[in-house]
Amino acid sequence: MLSKSLASELGEFNIRSNTIRPDLMKTNMFNELVEKDPGFAETIMKMDMERSRLKKTLEPEDLCQLVLFLSSQDSSMITGVDIAVDGGFSIV
Repeated sequence: MLSKSLASELGEFNIRSNTIRPDLMKTNMFNELVEKDPGFAETIMKMDMERSRLKKTLEPEDLCQLVLFLSSQDSSMITGVDIAVDGGFSIV
């Protein structure tokens, strides 16, 4: 709702507001968890893969093109949206 509210208020100034909602992602923080507790991390990864329609885990690189697109003029008519990057989990 914050993104929609900001888009509504700031649109007249040509300021766009969108949110990206990523799923579990392989990051440095996640890698540290794997080192500390491999069993727990493996369980989390398995659960994530089971709920993903694409059957893969989100990598930071998977977000790069989306961020670049939303930051460019190519998305000049996109505002107030929440984009789930979750391998299809949110379609259920």
